[in-house]
Amino acid sequence: MKRRWITGVLGAVVAVCIAAPPAGAHNDTGTIEVVSVTAPAALSLRIEASITYTDDGHAAAAATATVVAERAGAPSVGPVALTATSTAGRYGATITVPTAGDWTLRITSLSPAAVIERRETVSAPPTTVVPTTAVATTVVPATTTPASGGVGPLTSTAAPSTSVGAPGDPAPVREAGKDRFATTVAFIGILVAIAIVAALAVRSARRGRQNGAA
Repeated sequence: MKRRWITGVLGAVVAVCIAAPPAGAHNDTGTIEVVSVTAPAALSLRIEASITYTDDGHAAAAATATVVAERAGAPSVGPVALTATSTAGRYGATITVPTAGDWTLRITSLSPAAVIERRETVSAPPTTVVPTTAVATTVVPATTTPASGGVGPLTSTAAPSTSVGAPGDPAPVREAGKDRFATTVAFIGILVAIAIVAALAVRSARRGRQNGAA
């Protein structure tokens, strides 16, 4: 009888030890809370989240978690592993998406098991406009020579056209000689005509005086 009683007590103690979790142990269910989402660069998101155990709210110091970014009409990005930060139970990761728009971030923890989704809008990177550099054009003003006697309007003087024969060609000399000869002959002719007229006039006057004396 005494032996049966001892056996029963030992069995109850073993059952209690098996059923009760050891001190400091947690269950496999957790909770994820997004702490912050920032944009460190164009098309990039920095996510930080805290992971705790559901049963007692203690920080999950050794959790295994990833983040995936999804958007309709675009390929999904990830999974990207979250790494532990300096704060116990807080994890972070940076994920880069290919295009701007609304993206769904899904954070999944394997131990403890938990999942959460969050919608974020990713802005397009700023457009850089390259300024157009104008090429300076230098206009050199035309240099003009003022007319004699001061500054005046620009005058255009055409140089006289001089016709010069080929070396050894006496044609221009002969033409000049002909012109001088014709001028001399004409001048002599005029003098002869004047002399004749004068002689006729004198003769006529003498005849007139002779007729008057008779």
